[in-house]
Parts: sequence; C-alpha cells; structure tokens
Amino acid sequence: MAPFKSSLARSAGKLLGVFRQADLSLRGATQSNRYIAPPLNATVTGGNVIYTYGGNKIHVFTSSGALSVTGASRPVSFEYVLIAGGGGGGPTSGGGGAGGVISTVPDIMPVSRSALSMDVGQNVTVTIGNGGPKDGGAGQPDSPAYPGGRAGSNGFDTYFTGPGGTGTRALGGGGAGNEGATGPSNLAVPASSGGRGGSGGGSRGGRPESSDVAGIDNQGNPGSRAVGATQPGGGGGGGGGAGGGASNNIDGGIGIQLPAIFRDDSQPSAVKGDPAPGAPNPGGWYFAGGGGSRVDPNQSGATPVPYGGPTGVGGYGGGGPGNSSTDPNVNATAGQANTGGGGGGGNGPGEVGGSGIAFFFYPAN
Repeated sequence: MAPFKSSLARSAGKLLGVFRQADLSLRGATQSNRYIAPPLNATVTGGNVIYTYGGNKIHVFTSSGALSVTGASRPVSFEYVLIAGGGGGGPTSGGGGAGGVISTVPDIMPVSRSALSMDVGQNVTVTIGNGGPKDGGAGQPDSPAYPGGRAGSNGFDTYFTGPGGTGTRALGGGGAGNEGATGPSNLAVPASSGGRGGSGGGSRGGRPESSDVAGIDNQGNPGSRAVGATQPGGGGGGGGGAGGGASNNIDGGIGIQLPAIFRDDSQPSAVKGDPAPGAPNPGGWYFAGGGGSRVDPNQSGATPVPYGGPTGVGGYGGGGPGNSSTDPNVNATAGQANTGGGGGGGNGPGEVGGSGIAFFFYPAN
C-alpha cells in the first residue's frame, strides 16, 4: 500500500518542484530547469561618446581616459574593438601602414580576443594611440614586447590596462620605408622596406631590394614592396586591416567595416570612421585603411592597372592618399583622425598617420 500523503504535503511538493529537472508550466508543457539572470543594471562611466544601440550600451574613446564600473548586479563583461594609430607616410615613398586592430567581436579580425570582465569599483585606463610622424622611416610599436620604445614613423599603440595588471594592446601601424634603411634591430626589415607594426608600412619607391612587410600578431595586413622595383616612381601602399593587404600595389590596403551593431548614424562623425563612398560594402564606419603611395608618372608613364593607380589612393578606412608629382591637386594627405588610417606618401615629406579609437560595449539591461 502506498504511503499516505496529506494535501499539505502534496502542495509543498508542488512548491518545491521548481528545483526539479522538469516542471509543468502554466500551460501544462514540460520545461527544463533553467536559471534566469537578473537584469545587469550596470552603471559605467568613461568615454568621449556614449550611446545605446541594438540592445547594447557603447562607450567610445577618441582620446585617453578611464572606463569604470560604479554599479551592477554582477560582473560586467565588456566586448571591445581597439584600433591603434596609423603609420606615417614617407618622403618619395610609400604610405603608412594602418593601425593594428584587435577585437572580441567574431569576424572583424582573423583572431578574436577574450572579453574584459570588471566588478563594481574596478576600472581600466584606456590609452588612444596617436598617428605616426611623417618621414621617420621603418620603426617599431611602443609595445613592451619590443624594448626600446616606439621608433621611426610607426603609429602609437591603443591599449587598456587593469584591473590587476591585465590588459591588451593594438599595435601602431608600420611607418613607410626610407631608402636603404632596415629599421630597428628588434624588428629589422629588408633595406628600403616599410616598418613592421599592426599593419606593415609601404616601401620606398623605386627600390628593387625592398619587400612586402607583414603585420604583427594577426592585427593587420602587409605593406607593399616598392612597385617602382618594376615600375619606377611608386612606393608601396600601407597594409590595411582585415579587409585587404596592399601587396604589389600603390594603393593603401582596405580596412575593416564595423558590424551593424555599432552603426548608429545619428552619432558624431568623430566615432563613425570613414564613410568610404564606393567601398565594397555600403554603410560607412570603415577604419584602419592603409596610406597610398606617392607616384611620379614622369619616370615611366602611368602606373599600370595591376598596381593600382594612376595615383596612390588611401585605403577605405581613413588611409591618406599619396602625392602625384604631375598633378598639383593631388597631395599627400594625413590619415583620418580616429580611424587608425595610414598617412600618404609624399614628394619630399609624407604625411602623418591618423589617431586610433576604442569601442567598449555591454548589454544595456
């Protein structure tokens, strides 16, 4: 005979049933046991622009500052995109390489990084890298991994540090090459080639000894060898972000387009990157384009189609175009601010790279 259960015991059993593997919903359907997290209710400060879009709160740094968690029901997990300063363009030379890009968001770059987790009361210091100076030659990033500090025309790193000493770093773009220069010993390159950085810089024009120069740590693409090795008058275009390298080309490499989760067009132009009319994908928000090369058609005529041209165009993503020795309306241009675009190569002086930018976001609820 089954043991007797009172109606009170049966009611208690029903109340305790929420802890069982399965229970009945109000409609009678069996549901598996699951935990529903309470709202995050995060209060976070920091950034030059803060906006809510697509269910996320987004903090954008166009200059250095601090990101702080002052309230939340549990640790806040931040996704991010960091873009370093672009490399500077060179004299009679190639364009600067785009600033390195690192991100936790899948498909922006070949390698996705780990999210940043912060408890209430914690903060990180965010440093936005400046663009590299013009005409400094092949250099290296200012990363601790390369002792001696930033050198040549390389851009400056964008990074965060803390809490507990943790951090991550996007490397400044490689500077354009100078004739005969091999760069610093820590990151030596073939003579007359661009510098190594987040993306590689373009080589000095007309130098057959130059070579494509790779980016570092999957943060960007190579800068081109001197197209002038076979077609005098052109240097290599700077390497872009994930979108495309500049190998054997006077045009800067195409950068990255931030995904739709960021693209609130009502935001200030300072955070929207390059609108990039004519880019492969419409919608703007392009970053990390390589700088275009200087060209001199007088030396051997127009640059042939396989190498881009007829002038060195900056890559979509804020890359500056290079100078043309025969067209007074085509001058070397700096990389666009807050895109990490490389500077254009010049006739005489090149131009500076564009400064970097950082995006952090988390669920708005």
